[in-house]
Amino acid sequence: MDAGKPHYGLVIWKLLKFAIPFILIFAVILGFFKSYGIDSFSNIQLRLQEKPFIYEEWGENAFSYATDRNINPYQKVSCVNEVDRNGGCERLHFHEAHTGSDFLEGHGHDPTAKIIEDWNYKIPRIIHTIITDDNTYSSQFTEFEVDIRYRHPDWEYVKWSEENMERLIHRNFPSFLNSWKMLNRPARHQWATLMGLYEYGGLWVSRSFQALKNFDHAIQIAERSALLNSRNYSNPNLIEYHPLFMAPKSLKYDFFMASPRHPFVLSLIKELYESKVPESLLNRRLFQGLSEFSNFMALNSTKMYDKTYIIKEFYLKDKKKFVEYNPHIINLPDHAFATSWSHHSDAGSSDICFLDNGMFDPQYCVDNVLNMKGTEWGVFWLPVYDLLGI
Repeated sequence: MDAGKPHYGLVIWKLLKFAIPFILIFAVILGFFKSYGIDSFSNIQLRLQEKPFIYEEWGENAFSYATDRNINPYQKVSCVNEVDRNGGCERLHFHEAHTGSDFLEGHGHDPTAKIIEDWNYKIPRIIHTIITDDNTYSSQFTEFEVDIRYRHPDWEYVKWSEENMERLIHRNFPSFLNSWKMLNRPARHQWATLMGLYEYGGLWVSRSFQALKNFDHAIQIAERSALLNSRNYSNPNLIEYHPLFMAPKSLKYDFFMASPRHPFVLSLIKELYESKVPESLLNRRLFQGLSEFSNFMALNSTKMYDKTYIIKEFYLKDKKKFVEYNPHIINLPDHAFATSWSHHSDAGSSDICFLDNGMFDPQYCVDNVLNMKGTEWGVFWLPVYDLLGI
C-alpha cells in the first residue's frame, strides 16, 4: 500500500461514526412526525401557556331556560310520607335513592381517556346531596327531595353520609384526608362537595335547596354552547376536552353543576386547601355566626373568572394523543334563585320563611311572602338564627 495515499475504508468509517448520532436523531424526528403529525411540536409548547376559561354570563334569558313541571300537592304530601317510610315513591315513579357507598362501588376513579369519551361537552344527570345524622328539618328536606326528584325523573339521586364522604376523599384525594378531618362539619361538607364535583361532576345541591323548575333544557343549551365554542382541531392526534361548569355568580356551596375533572373546580379545591382556615372552623362546633361565614368566604375568595391559569395538558399513551383543555364556565344570575331573605319589605309574616321557625311553611312563603316573579329556578331556605349567630 502506498503510504502517501489515504486509507479510504478508514475515512469512510470515521465519517459514518460521526454521522450515526445525527442519523438516529433524524430517524426519531421522522418517526415522531409520522406518528403525531407536523403540528405536534407546537402542541407541546401550547400545553404550558396561560389560557383563560371560556366565560359566559347568562342574563334574564336564563329564566326561560328552566321549564315547569308542577306537582299535584296531594300527590306530593302522600309521596313525602312514602319516602320517609321506605325511601321511594311508587306514585311518582322513583325508587329509593342511592347511597354514596353504592355510588362509589359503581363509579371508580375513571382514567382521563374514559372521562373525555363519556363527558366531553356534557354534564352527568346525577343529583348529589349530603345528609347528616341530625334529624332537624328532616321532614322539610324530604319535601325538597320529592320536589327535585319529581322535576328530574330521568336523573339519578345520591345521598352522601359523613362516612361516604370520607371514603370519597380517601379514594380520590388521600393527601387531603387529614386536613379534611380537622374541619367542623359544615366546612367538611364544602370540601367534599368540591371534591365530588371535580371527580364525578353532576349537580351538587344542599338539602335545603327547593327546586321549582326542571333544569334539563338549560343544560342542553349549555352543552350546545360548549359545542359551538369548540376549537375543532383538524389534527387527528389532538383531543379537546371541553368541560362545563355552571353556578350562580356568588358561588355558594348550595348549587354547583359541572362535567367531571373541570380545572376551575380543581382551582377552587386548591385555593380552599392553601388558604388560612379560621380557627373557628377547626373545632367541631356548628358553623354559626354571620361574621364567621363572611370571614371564611373572604379567606377563600372564588372570584376567579377573569384570571388565567396554567392548565396542564397531557398525553394519553394508550391512544397516542395529546389532550388540550378548553374549559367553559357559565355564570347563572343570582336572582334566578330566591332565598329566605327574598321577602317583601312589608311582609308581616316573613319570620316563618326560615328553616328554624317552628311554623316554617315553604309553599305559603312562595305564594305569599317572598318577592318572586314565578320564573326562579329554586329557593335556598336558610336558618335565620345560624346566620345571625343567635
